[in-house]
Amino acid sequence: MRRANRPAVDADGYAEVTLKKIECKMVEDKRALKKGLPPDECRYEAYDFEFVVPGVAGDMTLNERAGSVINPEPIEEKYRGTVKVYNKLTSLVIATGLAKVEELETVDLDELKANLLGLAGTVYRAKLVKVDAFYRIDLSSLTPL
Repeated sequence: MRRANRPAVDADGYAEVTLKKIECKMVEDKRALKKGLPPDECRYEAYDFEFVVPGVAGDMTLNERAGSVINPEPIEEKYRGTVKVYNKLTSLVIATGLAKVEELETVDLDELKANLLGLAGTVYRAKLVKVDAFYRIDLSSLTPL
């Protein structure tokens, strides 16, 4: 009988996560293809982030997919505007320190892509959240160690 694996977290619910691999690739939206949209409109560029989290019975791999668009405007504001929520890629860029919120409108995308792909192997402290029986990383809580 095998023992169930879950992330090893501290008392505050944070874990050390290692960004193992970042991959930029073209992705096809299968649902849009089924709806009859042209194939050119169903392809988009996306980043796949692979995080490794130490678990109680071995290492776990958590994958996050983010689009390729940096939005300087938040997609949502919580708690009467005190907390601003950005899309996944923008949240990752801000959390990793590649750009500040004030610099999002003027950031050079080619330089940002090169810096983003160079983050592999970096260790972060992050909050893990359980969504529909799967563990996810709260991207806004990423802080470099």
